This record gives sequence, structure tokens and C-alpha cells, in this order.
Amino acid sequence: MHGADPAALDDAALTDLLAEFCDEMTLVLAVSGGPDSMGMLAAFWRWRQGLDHGPVLEIATVDHGLRAQSRAECELVVESAERLGLPATILTWTGDKPETALQSAARTARYQLLAGHAQSV
Repeated sequence: MHGADPAALDDAALTDLLAEFCDEMTLVLAVSGGPDSMGMLAAFWRWRQGLDHGPVLEIATVDHGLRAQSRAECELVVESAERLGLPATILTWTGDKPETALQSAARTARYQLLAGHAQSV
């Protein structure tokens, strides 16, 4: 796949690309709702549809609560996942937010929420 045209990602190429995940029980996909992560969601769903057996795909999205529209964006991720028949969860960063280094704190919170969720599924 190295050096291949990403526009030519047919089912065989997708299967080759994701083959290392076939034996996993569950894959938690962190989906923000942006175009890259929604594309990842679609690619993993398409790949999983082509398998006789394989991992359960679990979708997780994080609401940092930093913007007024963040909850609605997370709800769109959940709706998109559910349309594909995939379970989805909104993980919420609660509590006080720091005055400084907010991006770093949000990243740390996101990773902690996602790791905790992955351990629970």
C-alpha cells in the first residue's frame, strides 16, 4: 500500500491495509466528526462489512464542553454511527477547565476518557 494512490482504495486494498486488526475482539474508533475521522469511520465500516467475522466496531466521540456546538457535533457522530448499525458513545469532559494550556489539558482528558472507555468495552 505504501506509495499507492489513496483514491484507489478498493475493497482489496482496504482489506490489506486493515488486516492486522482482523483478530481483535473490539476496536474503539475515536471519531471527532471532522472529515478525516468520518472518512476513517466509513472505511472501517466498509472493511468490516466485507469480513465473515472480525472485531466489533465501537465508536467513541468526546465532548470537551469548550464550545456551544460541541454536544451537537458529538450527537451527529452518534447518529452517523447508528445509521451504520454501530454502537456509539459520547464521552464528556466534566469539571473545571484550566485557564492556561487548555489544548494540552483537553488532549490529556480526551486520551483518558478514550482509554477508560476502551477498557470498559
